[in-house]
Amino acid sequence: MATPSSQIAPLTGDKIIDASIHGTKWILDSSKTIRWALANGFNGEAWGAPFYFATQLNSIFKSVSYLADVQFQYVGYYATPSAAYLAGSDITITLSAKASDFESSAVLAIGYYPWALGNTVYQGAPGDIVVNLNSAAPYLPSFGIGSEGYFLFLHEIGHALGLKHTFDTSNGRPSLSSIGIPEYDKDWFSIMSYSDDMPLNQVQWDPAAPMLLDALSLQYLYGPNQTTNAGDTVIQLSYQGFYDTVWDASGNDVINLASSPVGWAVELPEVRLSTLVPIRVGVAMPVNEVASGTPKNLHWLMGDIESVLGSLYADTLQGSSLDNYIGGSGGNDTMDGGHGFDVALYASARTNYRIMRSAYGYTVQDKTGFEGTDLISNFETISFSGSSAFIKFSDAVQALYVAYFGRAADSGGWTNFQTALSNLGASTSLQDINSAYATNLGIRNLVDAFGTSQESKDLYGTGTTRDFVTAIYSNVLNRAPDAEGLTWWADAIDHHGLTKGNAALSIMAGALANTTPQGLLDGALVRNKIMAASNFTLAIDTASEVVGYSGNAAAATVRTVLSTVTANTNLEAFQSTLESTLQQLADRAVSGSDLPLEVLVIGVPTEPSLLV
Repeated sequence: MATPSSQIAPLTGDKIIDASIHGTKWILDSSKTIRWALANGFNGEAWGAPFYFATQLNSIFKSVSYLADVQFQYVGYYATPSAAYLAGSDITITLSAKASDFESSAVLAIGYYPWALGNTVYQGAPGDIVVNLNSAAPYLPSFGIGSEGYFLFLHEIGHALGLKHTFDTSNGRPSLSSIGIPEYDKDWFSIMSYSDDMPLNQVQWDPAAPMLLDALSLQYLYGPNQTTNAGDTVIQLSYQGFYDTVWDASGNDVINLASSPVGWAVELPEVRLSTLVPIRVGVAMPVNEVASGTPKNLHWLMGDIESVLGSLYADTLQGSSLDNYIGGSGGNDTMDGGHGFDVALYASARTNYRIMRSAYGYTVQDKTGFEGTDLISNFETISFSGSSAFIKFSDAVQALYVAYFGRAADSGGWTNFQTALSNLGASTSLQDINSAYATNLGIRNLVDAFGTSQESKDLYGTGTTRDFVTAIYSNVLNRAPDAEGLTWWADAIDHHGLTKGNAALSIMAGALANTTPQGLLDGALVRNKIMAASNFTLAIDTASEVVGYSGNAAAATVRTVLSTVTANTNLEAFQSTLESTLQQLADRAVSGSDLPLEVLVIGVPTEPSLLV
């Protein structure tokens, strides 16, 4: 049994909810069921295709039940609304050709609120919907899903369930404009808006379900449907010419765009618009419709949806603060894992990809061309068929290798030291690791393992403190220290507790934080060295390359290559130098040759760049 409200509820204090609801709703019994019917008019007006319209209306009611904890039962087709009411109908959809029933012929239909005291035009009127036969409504070209006709019924059913116009300020309720978000007053944000950016197309490009603001409000009024997509679910999104809303109640879930004929821009649910319904929301629409500001295809995403698999075309995929699995499939994709522990997914073996560190994050290029070239950022792991690469602490480990050894990390050290930092709960920031040296024994021991190693001692020598600082400047910053810097760092070591084990890391961290003109140059150089070191290690993907980059001679070769990196080095061009060096190391390992390597350096400008 469903009973209309006897009074209007006060404001909730939630701006989104208050701007969306009238203050009335259906009071439901334990069955949580609202009964509905189709009926002819009081003056003999009749439906031309009642079965068709009943089918379309049933689809709309199902889209409400998909979101909210309310069920709808069709009780039949009746001669009048009164007959339907007496048969148990709560919401009756009927017709009228009586002009006095409407303000004007411009009114396509009326949806009465579920308010027992507000709608007494006839017995059982609260919640009913009356279509104006003197308006354009009967002549709409389509009532199919996503059309203007379908949207008309969707809108009026919104009223029948307690939703108000988004621009309405009656009963002391705010509008979307009055709460500061007039840009949300569009039909693709709410079915209760009158704003349609594409009014000339009445066959498609309209809502096919309650939109984002409606979904939140219906879930506030009737509770969320916790059975929708409960458990682990693969949610297929399609290119369909209308707007809809995806709701996921629980489980580990995947948005799948594999069958789409176009690339998509997807933001996995993260934003919470309502305090009373604190559900994460996101959105998906075709990439080529984002710039227009008015989509023709749109899916609102609601709930904890963790993962997305892109199309065969260029996608833009944005993760959330949950642990996300994101795969671009084909095309040149841009993927951002966001916060959380995120995994970038690739279908082929590791050897099929070229991975490079960049200012954006990482560039992952499929050497076969099928999956294109992706830009990825904020991922902790890259997963391939049969293997994975943990990259969360890659920059920090490469910084330690460059600071203390002057070279790139070998594969084993790169993996092991990242694992060690992870186990210590370390930050990924080099400055934070440097600061933690004084208070975190685990961090101190790890840094000292670098600083007190024989390789580091061989690099920096056993001379005076000033000689030691000068050697660090030469290795890390490619220059001699200025007099002030030399004195400051030497004094810090000799008199203020800076250990020689931590000195190289401190000098590197200081360079990255220095905003003087020289500091900016030093910081650009250090970042380039770290990225070049990363690119070398990431290029190691065969057994012969792993063996080739081992031993003192190989370390010296890579150290020489990295010493040529400057603040102006084009790292994309320099990649060929790194890869040719690695190939020579691998070839020498296979042949057993002890001949020195010929290092061809590419991508280093001979003149300073003005763009630093």
